[in-house]
Amino acid sequence: MKEFSPFKVMLIIMLAMLIPMSMVIFGSTVTNMPYEHELISLDDNFTFTINGTTTSNVSFSDVNLSSLSMGDSATLSIELPPTVYQKACVSFFTSFYAVDVSIDGANVYSYGQDYLAQNKMLPDATHYIAVEDATKSHILTIVLTSTEKTKFESLSEIIYGGRNDIYKKFMEFNRIPLFVSVFLVLFSIMMLIMMPLLMIKKANDLSGLFSALISLCLGLYIFTYDGFLNILIGNSDLYVYLRYMSLYFIPFSAVGLYLYSIDKNSIDQFDNLLITVNLLFPVIAFILHITGVLHLCRLLSASHIIILLSVIYIAYKLFTDIKLNPRLSSNPGTASSKSTLLLGVIIIMLCSLIDMIRLYCRKYYLEIPNDPFAIVAVTYGSIILTLCIMVNYFLHCMETINSLNVKEHLKGLAYSDALTGLANRARCEQVLAELSYSHAIYTIISLDLDHLKQVNDTLGHHEGDVFIQGFANMLKEVFATSYLIGRMGGDEFIVIFRGDHSDRCPDYFNKLQEMMNEHNTQESKFSYSASWGYAASRPEYTGSAKDIYMIADSNMYSMKQRHHSDTISRIYQAIQDSILEGGADNDKT
Repeated sequence: MKEFSPFKVMLIIMLAMLIPMSMVIFGSTVTNMPYEHELISLDDNFTFTINGTTTSNVSFSDVNLSSLSMGDSATLSIELPPTVYQKACVSFFTSFYAVDVSIDGANVYSYGQDYLAQNKMLPDATHYIAVEDATKSHILTIVLTSTEKTKFESLSEIIYGGRNDIYKKFMEFNRIPLFVSVFLVLFSIMMLIMMPLLMIKKANDLSGLFSALISLCLGLYIFTYDGFLNILIGNSDLYVYLRYMSLYFIPFSAVGLYLYSIDKNSIDQFDNLLITVNLLFPVIAFILHITGVLHLCRLLSASHIIILLSVIYIAYKLFTDIKLNPRLSSNPGTASSKSTLLLGVIIIMLCSLIDMIRLYCRKYYLEIPNDPFAIVAVTYGSIILTLCIMVNYFLHCMETINSLNVKEHLKGLAYSDALTGLANRARCEQVLAELSYSHAIYTIISLDLDHLKQVNDTLGHHEGDVFIQGFANMLKEVFATSYLIGRMGGDEFIVIFRGDHSDRCPDYFNKLQEMMNEHNTQESKFSYSASWGYAASRPEYTGSAKDIYMIADSNMYSMKQRHHSDTISRIYQAIQDSILEGGADNDKT
């Protein structure tokens, strides 16, 4: 197999570095836009009411909503200071809370009450509440009603400032997830477009499909997790489906990608069972949700357990495959691409595990029950996975090209005549069979090199080989536009044209004769002479190409017979001339 060129290796490295470099630039403060005014984080002097108990001068970090039962409400009140903001706005993010907001006792905003009344799952939302006349102080009151009991309810910090500045802060905080999610979705679409080609090149290889699926799931989950999709489309139901179904399909796509990227022949019954369970889980969750039996968010803990079990199983499979399965190292050419892909799968599963541990630690051990959770590890792990997939397919393409080159070389050896480089008899008969089935129009020329036996007998077989090679080179030049030039064996050659070339054959033969004559005038060791005949099929012809070849061969032998007769005549004439010259000399004496 060919070695990769330094240029190709450098190209892979540059492409692999492009995405992290883009993220660094995209996520740095260089791209920050200046705020018109400083934003205010409302974190002190709240009046907090929950379960009938009211507490004053509460900091936001001490607000604990975890004791709320489904349908219960809590109230937060605070005085908004006078500001110079243009288009002043209060903004905060909630998960699984219906929201009612009043300013100075007047209700100005409501979210989720219709969902609560219909027992529907309430999507996460970022709320923006306009404040009129921000130059005066106002009393802001927020009523939060719990719509689920999942332990994953959250309320972000409450920001007060100009609407444009709040939008800038939102984009600055979430631009890396936005960049990653858009890239992953576009990458998955590209992979899906390439899938037919990949399936043709590598039959029944589903690793490309699972690569596209996991990229799409991760991209959609990151995109919906930070609320971008809900802001863009405003369709809460679609937002819910995409967010949770993309999350629940991640274990299926990750396990499938891992198993099919190692060796599909090594997949056992337990592997198939695991893939089936990971596939059935999101399907069953979707059915339970649309039938109103169980909301998608109620299965978050179950999905975390499935992810944990998948990580453990992949780690176990990786250990056993590396230590006990020699097939992974039996082909060094494919090992590099496979190991790269496996590395990406392992990293994304570990990143998912890290975020899960962080989430449960924050909820149960660090006692930060309300603060929204950022999926940092999954975001960066997704980029690493994508890079691994890209590198894998670059390496895979190179391996495929090298493999095709080797295959073509071996095919050439199998179907080439070693002496002349022309197609050998096996290839010629294969093409004749193909023409028979195609029912296309074609022209076959049969050629025979004269005097080969005499050259072998008088000058030796080495010179006979040179004799054959010289004639083959002439055929290559004269019939350069043909479909096939082959050596049937010994002194027999064949030329095949697609289409009817009967009217051009005389020109080809004249050119061949000119080349032989030119050689004969320059070469004293041996002279070239050949016989030929041709035949072409017709549109109505339904017989085999071999029959057409036999007709061309018969025409060639007719010409060869004429050459033979001419040779005998020349010999007879030479003998006769010699006898006559001998008689004349005797008369003189």
